[in-house]
Order: sequence, then structure tokens, then C-alpha cells
Amino acid sequence: MMFFLHNLIESIVKQLQENNNITPQLQVVIKELKKALVLEIIDEIENIHGGCFVYWHQSNNMSDCWWVLLHTEGNINDQKLIFSRIEYFFRKVYTKKQKQQQKEFKTKHMNMQQELIHKKLPLVRTKQ
Repeated sequence: MMFFLHNLIESIVKQLQENNNITPQLQVVIKELKKALVLEIIDEIENIHGGCFVYWHQSNNMSDCWWVLLHTEGNINDQKLIFSRIEYFFRKVYTKKQKQQQKEFKTKHMNMQQELIHKKLPLVRTKQ
């Protein structure tokens, strides 16, 4: 299910980046949109795919460990934990995609500059 979660988040991030030209003015809107998307991800995992959320609990003495089922309805602490984990994955994927886009842009820009340098362009002189 974790693999499915990562794929779902990657597809949403890809759609978000394709549909929006991210500018500083849109950062606030994007932040609110991310919250809504995290809630949609939780809903889709539970209601469409029949998934649930668990975490590995380990007691202080480190000898007792067990999986704990988290509830999205009624338990605020569980909701916060689920939301924070999905938001973490979302932010990680979003940042990775942003860096990839920046790298692609820089590479494209550098390639264009190299092409211009290697073309034999006539020198233009201005009169002084």
C-alpha cells in the first residue's frame, strides 16, 4: 500500500505542476491546495481502495513493539499523525519534482547558450 501511496502522490504532484505555473503569488493558494489534496488522498485510500493507516509503536523499554491502527474519524491525534505523514511524503515528492524542473530548465538554458556560442555569428560593433 505504501508503494500505491507514493504513486498516487507523484501523479497528483505531476498534475499540479503541469496545470500551474508556480509563481510567488500562487504559493499561498498552492499551500491550501496541498491541504485539500492530502485530504483527498486519505479519502481515496480509505474509501476507494479499502486501505487503512497504521504506525509502528515501540515502548520505551524497546522490547514491546506492535502495529497500531489509526482512525481518521473521531480521533484528532490519529488524524494529525496521518495528515502529517502524508503531507511529509507530498512535500518530499513536490520538492523533488521542483528540483527536477529547475535542473531541466537550467540544462535547456545552458544548451541554448552553448548553441549560440558555437554558431558562427558575425560580430557586431557599435560606433563610438
